[in-house]
Amino acid sequence: GTLHCRQSNLARDAITALKQVCATINDDWYAWGNGELADVNRRLAETGKAEVSRPLASVLLTARELTDRSSRRFSAALGPIIKLWGFDRFDANEPPDKPPTASELANALAIANNEFEINLPPTGKATVSAPRGAMLDIGGIAKGAALQVGINAVRDFDIDGAIIDAGGDVAT
Repeated sequence: GTLHCRQSNLARDAITALKQVCATINDDWYAWGNGELADVNRRLAETGKAEVSRPLASVLLTARELTDRSSRRFSAALGPIIKLWGFDRFDANEPPDKPPTASELANALAIANNEFEINLPPTGKATVSAPRGAMLDIGGIAKGAALQVGINAVRDFDIDGAIIDAGGDVAT
C-alpha cells in the first residue's frame, strides 16, 4: 500500500501497522481456515458456545443486527449450507460431484435458520452461542468491517486523512 504523509517515518510505521492488522483479520475472520472464526465454528459444532475476541464479537454483533434489519436476507449463519455445497474449500476449482439431496439441504437450512446470539459485555470475555452444528461466515461484511478497523489503526497514528483501498472497496 501507499501512504503519503508529511512525516515519512510516521507513514512507514502506519503502513506496517495497517498491513499487520489486515493479515490478522484475514486469518482470524476466515470461517474455513485455522484462525479464530474457524475455531469458533468448531466449538459451536461441539458445544453450541464459544468465547470470541472483542473485535470478532463486534463484527458478529453487526452481522446479527444486519440479519434482523434485513428480515434475514443477510445471514452470517449460512455456514452449514456453504459447507454442504463445498464453497468452504478455498482451493476448489470444480463444483461438487452432485448437488446436495433435498434431505441434506433441509437439515442444513434447519441449522442455518436458527438464530445465533452474541454476548458482548462492557468488559470481560465475549461469547457467541448457537445451536450445535451452526457455522458462522462473515465474508459478506468482513471487508467493510476490516476497512473500518484499518481506518481506526491509521487514526491511532494521529493521521487525520487517509484512503484505504481493499480490492475495490474503499474507506476514507
